[in-house]
Amino acid sequence: MEQFYPTKPYRLSDVLKDSWFMIVLIILIYGFIIFISANKGTTFSWLVPGILLFMSFFDNADRNRLKQISFNTNNEEIIIQYSSLVTGSREKKIPFKSAKIEVTESNKWYNEPISLAIKNGEKLVFEIKSKKDNLSILTIQEIIKASQTHQIEIVTR
Repeated sequence: MEQFYPTKPYRLSDVLKDSWFMIVLIILIYGFIIFISANKGTTFSWLVPGILLFMSFFDNADRNRLKQISFNTNNEEIIIQYSSLVTGSREKKIPFKSAKIEVTESNKWYNEPISLAIKNGEKLVFEIKSKKDNLSILTIQEIIKASQTHQIEIVTR
């Protein structure tokens, strides 16, 4: 059984780090609006940025993060263990025969360099990205090699 793990677990501090862009953006835009307007803030005017910040924070906390991916050769299945800060730990199993992995490589600065979409037939089961799941590019490449040794269909986009 081959197993792959993230470099570190996902914590609440990571959610705040992932939400920093939205926090700074709202502060700058809202600060500019308050600065140029005669209205220096009503109850409603403070509610909008609060809701936007909460939505950004909740979206980052609710993302499914990889805890472990295993290739079980005895049962011939891929076992994906994942969790989010909101829903807790979960597990999905995909038989080797119906598993399909789509590899997406990008050299653009704003995209992940490499990501994997693990499918059961045509249904997306889990998406692995290096930043989201705290995996190195080398580990993702090792997952691809392990998939090839178990004769799982790999599609490159």
